[in-house]
Amino acid sequence: MPCKDMYGQYSAQAEMDAGLTKLLKGKYEEDLTAATQKLSSLKQETRHIFDIEKENKKTICTNKINELTAKIAQLDENLASLDEQIQRFKEGHKPSRQSSPSEIEEECTHNI
Repeated sequence: MPCKDMYGQYSAQAEMDAGLTKLLKGKYEEDLTAATQKLSSLKQETRHIFDIEKENKKTICTNKINELTAKIAQLDENLASLDEQIQRFKEGHKPSRQSSPSEIEEECTHNI
């Protein structure tokens, strides 16, 4: 009868091992599920942070573009104003007639 007794011990041990394995498996599955949920949550949070940063960068770039556009418009106005001043200066200081090279030379020698 020792065989039956040993079979009973092995059977009981196997059942205990199976129960322990089942218990550990359940615990690992719970841990895996919790870790998966945490990972999913972190991914959503990260995506949200990147979206916010992306929007912030977009806003910063848009603001810089607007500033540069305003600066370009101001420079265009300044350039147009300078062109008008140059034109008025030219009109106010037109030579009465073109001097010939000999007249210019004579005037230069006369001034010396």
